[in-house]
Amino acid sequence: MQESVTSLGINVQAFAKGLASLELDSGAGEALDKALVKGPCTDLWAAMLRSEALHAGHEVPAAEPSDPAERKKAQAALLASLKPKAKAALEALEKGLSAKGGGVEGFLAALWKAEATLGEQFPRLDKKREKSVQQSCRAAWRAQLQESGSDQPAVLLQLSLLLLHLDLGGTLLFPVPLKLLPTLADLLQPKLPEGAHATLTRFATLTQAALGAELPADQQAAAESLAPMVEEVRQLGLAKA
Repeated sequence: MQESVTSLGINVQAFAKGLASLELDSGAGEALDKALVKGPCTDLWAAMLRSEALHAGHEVPAAEPSDPAERKKAQAALLASLKPKAKAALEALEKGLSAKGGGVEGFLAALWKAEATLGEQFPRLDKKREKSVQQSCRAAWRAQLQESGSDQPAVLLQLSLLLLHLDLGGTLLFPVPLKLLPTLADLLQPKLPEGAHATLTRFATLTQAALGAELPADQQAAAESLAPMVEEVRQLGLAKA
């Protein structure tokens, strides 16, 4: 469990650094910051909670419940089982995940403060660790992209965009909700040929249409429009390594 906390902690720091390096308008910046808090930061908090419970001698299930309500209930039970100081530290950190928590910067500030009670959870990001995270993410994303089928357009697009940001700008980002994929594509415009950027933007639009369509005929039409572009988008993501 501690290995999971260490890995997630280093990743969150690297993702936060990558996000901070982008020139974003306020709307895109807030949306991507929220995605980082709701995704990797929340996963880190959950891993820290489980690790503390294990250290306190409590039994922890191998995996968290998939249902959000059940997961919240299980986490509340683990919190209640901890000693008061550890419980208070993790509750304060959980507030950093809220809408008023100050985003990823607020979460990280609360995290360093919590270490006064919980002890050091993982090392600070340095150039060596940042390079290691970049290399591991690149390898994992390339492998996933090569294996992604044409029936997974959102996954395929996400992986290509993440690889392009990493390989063209040295920016390590993180998987985002579908609605934010056009934002990741737009940020690549200065770094890509016009045709390549147009392909990514068109693919993002069609992917949203396909996944948002309610009628089977509309779903089929969007899927047929995506099919000829799948390999081009895949190769854009794989071409820069």
